[in-house]
Amino acid sequence: MAPRGSWALSDMRGHGPRDAGTQHLVFYCAINSGLAFLAVVTLLLLRSGLIRSNWLDVLAIMIIAFLVALVEATRLVVRGRLWTGLVLIAASNWMAMLTITFLVPFALKILPLAALLPALLAIPYLDRRGIQAMFAAAVLVVAGLSLLGRLHHGVGLETLTPRWALGGLQMLFVPSIVALAAYISCKNMTTLRNHSEALRVSRARLVASAEQERRRIERDLHDGAQQHLVAAAMQLKVAQRAAGDTTKPLAPLLEQAADTIQHAATDLRDLAHGIYPPELAEHGLEAALRAAARTSSLPVAITTHAVGRYPPEIETNLYFTCLEAIQNAAKHAGPHATITITLDGSHGLTTTITDTGHGTDPHTLLTGHGITNMTDRIGAIGGTLTPTTTPGHGVHIHTYIPQTEWPVTPPPPGPTSSAGRVAAQIESAGGLGAAANGSVVIHDTVHDTVHGTN
Repeated sequence: MAPRGSWALSDMRGHGPRDAGTQHLVFYCAINSGLAFLAVVTLLLLRSGLIRSNWLDVLAIMIIAFLVALVEATRLVVRGRLWTGLVLIAASNWMAMLTITFLVPFALKILPLAALLPALLAIPYLDRRGIQAMFAAAVLVVAGLSLLGRLHHGVGLETLTPRWALGGLQMLFVPSIVALAAYISCKNMTTLRNHSEALRVSRARLVASAEQERRRIERDLHDGAQQHLVAAAMQLKVAQRAAGDTTKPLAPLLEQAADTIQHAATDLRDLAHGIYPPELAEHGLEAALRAAARTSSLPVAITTHAVGRYPPEIETNLYFTCLEAIQNAAKHAGPHATITITLDGSHGLTTTITDTGHGTDPHTLLTGHGITNMTDRIGAIGGTLTPTTTPGHGVHIHTYIPQTEWPVTPPPPGPTSSAGRVAAQIESAGGLGAAANGSVVIHDTVHDTVHGTN
């Protein structure tokens, strides 16, 4: 499901590891910092011998400020604050370009292509609307550069600078900017191909997982509820024959059949809970997670903000992602660990799951079966999952699902699976006679469930 209608970053507010994406941004900042440093050195050389102007000092100070902004952006990116880092990169680039063109209109021959670099850089991290906004801003900056270069005559620095110096700057910066644009474009293409391959592999895993789950449900129905229902039907037939014989007590037979039917109802209710928990269908994500937290072997604290109802596919996948994270923590975090789950629905749907356990090696975490399942689930609904860990400091899982066009109408109340409907039929039976009559309907429903129909 492709994200639509959101300006959010793919891992907005994330604090993920320094992966290939952050290295891409760090490399861009390093190249820009190197070019800015060369520009400052060039200005100092010109200031020392060829040009005597206070405006040259202003230009040098502005470039130094740009250099400082790039260093800060690099720090933000390394810490995982990609949104803030990208905004700082774009704003500092564009402000520096406009200032340079105001002081030296000759820069119009160099900078228009450079104005597109922040927008190209942001492509892997923004959705459609965010990319459109970034390119629109870049076009406005280019328009501003054109107006300044054509209508403003500068402050006199251009006339004081030798032609060979201007030509040298042009020969240095134009190929560098083109090379940087080519690098970013190639990197974006590689990222797109990697995402496409990851999506293909993820879909294959989901298909295999769905088939495995279907077989599990069929097996559980056959070995559990179906056996109870067949036994109950046989017991009721025995009771039916005993009804004509006054010497055989009928009550124990009916009681035995009722107990068997109740066992079948319990099996079906447990099966339905594993497919789609009743709390999730009736009350939403927060209530379902709180119900799951009560059965956890570790203490689970749940905090929510602006969380409402979402489409069933979002609630289901996020619920089972959190449930798997709780189960993984119960297995590996240690007996004294605690789990904290934070849900924030103010901008899209952000989930943070943290435990205070032993932690593990990051490579082991990223290649684990549990993280793979959770990543597939979140990716299937257009979101991202970022797991981080260090030995001795627990596991931190951050998910972000951008808001597209979510309907806010909750799903209809009541059991949503065939197994859930069967359990409801049994439990709502008004007496033993209703249960006996219902056994025929129930058995048919079980048969339909096993063979994939409703």
